[in-house]
Amino acid sequence: MTWTMDGLMAEMDKFRKRARLEDSDESCEGIPAAESLLVPPPPPDTEPEESNEDNADEERPLDILEAYDVGKEYGPLCPTLPGLITRYFATPGPYDPFQMAYHRLPKSKRLQRYVQRREKYFTRWDEGVCMTPDGWFSVTAEPLALQVAQMLLEGREPLGDKLVVVDAFAGCGGNTIGFARLEEVGLVIAVERDPCTAECLRRNAALYGVLDKVRVAVEDAATVLAELPDMFADHIHLSPPWGGPAYSHLPAIDIEDLPGMARVGPVHRSKAPAISLCLPWNTEPASVDQWDERDVCTVYHTIEDKTTLLTVVYAAPDVAPVIRDSVERLGGLPPLETE
Repeated sequence: MTWTMDGLMAEMDKFRKRARLEDSDESCEGIPAAESLLVPPPPPDTEPEESNEDNADEERPLDILEAYDVGKEYGPLCPTLPGLITRYFATPGPYDPFQMAYHRLPKSKRLQRYVQRREKYFTRWDEGVCMTPDGWFSVTAEPLALQVAQMLLEGREPLGDKLVVVDAFAGCGGNTIGFARLEEVGLVIAVERDPCTAECLRRNAALYGVLDKVRVAVEDAATVLAELPDMFADHIHLSPPWGGPAYSHLPAIDIEDLPGMARVGPVHRSKAPAISLCLPWNTEPASVDQWDERDVCTVYHTIEDKTTLLTVVYAAPDVAPVIRDSVERLGGLPPLETE
């Protein structure tokens, strides 16, 4: 099932109505919690699930036939998925065919550099985190995602009962999970156009226990933002693809040259009182100043005294001081570890 805009609006009404009733003495009976699955659920297990602990010293061989059968189940969503599973997916740990086994990845520098740092991207990797090959290049590391979420949202007054966040380039869920883990956040709409990546996101959100707060829309980010009503969300976060590791060799990058951003620019400004972007270190400063006319707050993230990425926030006058205070209170972003 893929969410339509009418469906997202209905989810929002249901979420806010239920939140109001839960804060009062009225009954919530007849107003069920919103369904959280926006892509088909995986096929039911036919065998009892085995824990990581029970299999810590034993690796189950890759079952290509099992993985391919799962791929066929998702064929209508992603025609290339059976091939992706055959090439990249295995069944370690809890034996989930969608779990990407790092020890079976191609032995190339292209991925090994990222795979070796897997537990820095997701601290619960060994419990069954799901990734696509391209996800390694774009996922926000868990500590950074949570820190960014705190900086952007702590102290914010919600438009409704709780904060609503749109993560418009959600990928495998790094930022989505970071936002959803905050108590003050009631709903995160994660927009991801690739069905295979969206399924990884859904599973990762479930692993971290926040799937009840997440709605995954399998759609293009610009399309969703264009159809959202004005002031629909409290915050919109944009972490567009940078084009892979090759971005670091470019002298300067214009925001609208990043994949998907040219169409996002004209439609985002009226949708939320604050917008944040995760951008490469070599983004052109003039591009940052021109992209949105609202107040700008730029946080520089560094590794070994070298700026590696930017978190840029555009906010309305009543919101900008709150975000600036939060950035100052939390001391900026911590440096990433390199080992």
